[in-house]
Amino acid sequence: MSNKISILLVIDASVARAAGTENATSPTAQACCAFLKAVLEICHRMVMTPEIKKEWDKHESRFAKKWRSTMIAKKKLEYRRDIPTNQKLWDVF
Repeated sequence: MSNKISILLVIDASVARAAGTENATSPTAQACCAFLKAVLEICHRMVMTPEIKKEWDKHESRFAKKWRSTMIAKKKLEYRRDIPTNQKLWDVF
């Protein structure tokens, strides 16, 4: 039995767009790439609504496209019609 906690993450398309390769020089591209790689390696999973999928399809980098394909192959991506809004999170902003 594993004592790892798997968390469902909603990852915005801005991360997919900014994610560069290991050779990227931009700190933002490097950070987004590192984040996506960590999600792939850790037991966390990604959840997508149809709206988020549409944004990813439009904006994802080549790296993010390959990353998402790997997530699908590893069954670490879930599609859901609706995700309830976390009002506490929105109230922070």
